[in-house]
Amino acid sequence: MRAGKTSNERWKIFQNHFQKFTSKKVKLSQNLIEEIMFQYCYPRLDIEVTKGLNHLLKSPFCVHPKTGRVCVPIDPEKSESFDPLNVPVIDELCAQLERSDMINIDKKIKDYKKTDMKIYMEVFEKFIQKLESTWKGINLKQSDLKGMDGDF
Repeated sequence: MRAGKTSNERWKIFQNHFQKFTSKKVKLSQNLIEEIMFQYCYPRLDIEVTKGLNHLLKSPFCVHPKTGRVCVPIDPEKSESFDPLNVPVIDELCAQLERSDMINIDKKIKDYKKTDMKIYMEVFEKFIQKLESTWKGINLKQSDLKGMDGDF
C-alpha cells in the first residue's frame, strides 16, 4: 500500500480498505466509519485550555501571555500553508511601529498597516464584509416580507 501524502489521500485509502473489508459480509457497526473519523480526525479538547481564563482565547488579535504570539484570522483558502509559528509576535509588532514612526513622521497611516498585522487585518476585513453582505441580504428579505403584509 502506498502511503498517502495528504490527509485526503490517506482517508481515501482507508475508505477503499474499509469497503473491501465490508464487502466480505462482515457484520460491523453501521456507524463505524463515523466513529473512526470522530476518534482520529477531530481535534481533542483540552479542558484546561477550554475553561482557563489565562489561556489563549479563540478571539482574533488576542495575545498569548507567554509566547507573545498574536491570534490571527486565517484565510480558509490558504489554511494548508498556515504556520502558527510564523504569526506576529507582540514585541516585533511594537518594534515595527517604532521603526515606521521614525520614517513616516508626518504621514497618517493606520498602525496595523505599518506592521505584519496588515495581511491579517485584510483577511479579517474580508470576512466582515462577507458577513455584512449576508446580513444585508437577510434584512432586505425581511423588510420585503414586512412590506407585503401591509395594505395597498
